Amino acid sequence: MKITLSRGRLIPLCSTCLTRSLRASGQPLAALHVHEQPRRLPPGPGRRTFTTAAPLLASTKTQNKRAQRPDTSEALQYYRSHGNSLPSFIKAITSQVLSNPPKEEDVVVALIACKEHATQKRLSAHSTKASPTAAILSLDDTAQSIALKQGKAEPTIPSPSPEDAELAKLAFTIINHPSVFISEDVLAAYVDLAVCLRQLINLPAAFALYAKKPYFRPGSSTPSKTYPTLPKYAVPDKTASKALDAAVSTKDMELALDIINTTYGAPAYRWNKIIRKAAPAGAAALLSPAAVYILSQQAAKYQDVVDQGLAAKYAFAGLLAYLGFTASIGLVALTTANDQMERVTWLVGTPLSRRWLYEDERAAYDRLAQGWGFKDPNMRYVL
Repeated sequence: MKITLSRGRLIPLCSTCLTRSLRASGQPLAALHVHEQPRRLPPGPGRRTFTTAAPLLASTKTQNKRAQRPDTSEALQYYRSHGNSLPSFIKAITSQVLSNPPKEEDVVVALIACKEHATQKRLSAHSTKASPTAAILSLDDTAQSIALKQGKAEPTIPSPSPEDAELAKLAFTIINHPSVFISEDVLAAYVDLAVCLRQLINLPAAFALYAKKPYFRPGSSTPSKTYPTLPKYAVPDKTASKALDAAVSTKDMELALDIINTTYGAPAYRWNKIIRKAAPAGAAALLSPAAVYILSQQAAKYQDVVDQGLAAKYAFAGLLAYLGFTASIGLVALTTANDQMERVTWLVGTPLSRRWLYEDERAAYDRLAQGWGFKDPNMRYVL
């Protein structure tokens, strides 16, 4: 498309205006001939021509990318339209997710819709209970909020309703379906829903399904093999921490112990930690002699007292000894640090490798112990 310049003034034309002008003139977009380079034509009197291919190509590519993205708003609107009653909402979820092999995005949207439905029901129930008497009694809520900020009171958790139990049952049925693959996003959405509904009893089972559940691929009748000890089946730290905090807040010790055993205490979590944290350090340790050798060769050139080869050997031995000694001292300092431990500590004589490998599990037990009192350090050693 050409832009005509008159009297040396540039007339800007964006892709939107270009599209509108083409539609107004009746020229189809497919008939537009685009040039990557400006095409030079014989100049007329006071007239110059340019091509505007880049804005139109960029807008076309952006529209194509947006068209390829999964649109979740339509699914949420469909679930919201059936949210007047719980049976119709459950029927809509079941027909959309469990009738056909669902995609990961469909499962996540269904869990988000369940959380949204529960939140809306609570807001509507709270608004119907509002009255002048409740407004007067809300002064007690203000006093309680001030006490919570000052640490003089603990938050009160309302009891779950029967609708919350039904939604939690529906969510667990979804992730337990044979054709549903439990990914990190699906697991995070399920944990968010369970914490919102205060239905935490199935969290250990969900974490176990994340690592051990066989998955039926689309078009296949045989389940895929599962390897629960693989590092990719480790529960993410953020998801495990949220589940543990919810279990501690409900004062359910058995549930909290089961959550720790299926998250921080799982073999997959330890293998994941080795790959994430120990593998880079091990690779650096293996490559350090080569780096020290190159550095010693370069450093030997800046002296003329002894032979260059002998100086390189001395420099290599000294730098490697210094690096190994410093790294070993840092490793001992890292593994023997105890300032992060509060109530649960390591026994004397525990190997340093075990301390580092099981540190997250020990920290989880420490958080569990803190949930049952003795938060004040001055009260811990009082008999």
